[in-house]
Amino acid sequence: NFHTSGDPIDGYDELKAAITALPSALLPDISEMVFSTDETVLADKLRNMNGYFLLLEYGAIKGEKGISGGRSFAISLAVTVGHPSDKKNTDIMAESLMMDKCLSLLMAIVAQMEDDNFELCGNSRFMEGSLNIAPAEPTLLYNNMGWVASFNKNENMM
Repeated sequence: NFHTSGDPIDGYDELKAAITALPSALLPDISEMVFSTDETVLADKLRNMNGYFLLLEYGAIKGEKGISGGRSFAISLAVTVGHPSDKKNTDIMAESLMMDKCLSLLMAIVAQMEDDNFELCGNSRFMEGSLNIAPAEPTLLYNNMGWVASFNKNENMM
């Protein structure tokens, strides 16, 4: 997933070094991570998936002014674990097993994020408040199947 070109981006080399230094994949069943704000890039990647994948989506940012003058922000995020769906070659039982695997992988991610909440310092948390988990809409995933967890990441600015 590291294929940058052009001008260096602040923090890119540090992020790449930290990720490539991990001793092993956190979820080896997930073969691809998809993230882009470009619909064309997303469509191309999602149409060409070959295995289980992770999709990260950013939503709206909502800010509220606090009583003490600070501001807090809630960033809407969604994490999807999906798998290609080939209706010609997949029967209902195979589809059910793939959906179960997607849900199991997504729940492992959610559990790790919950655990990580307790290790963070300060006012930042990966997830706070409600968490919504639902089946992914296949047409929005370019005919891939899977599960989506949507939540808010809160940031308090003093």
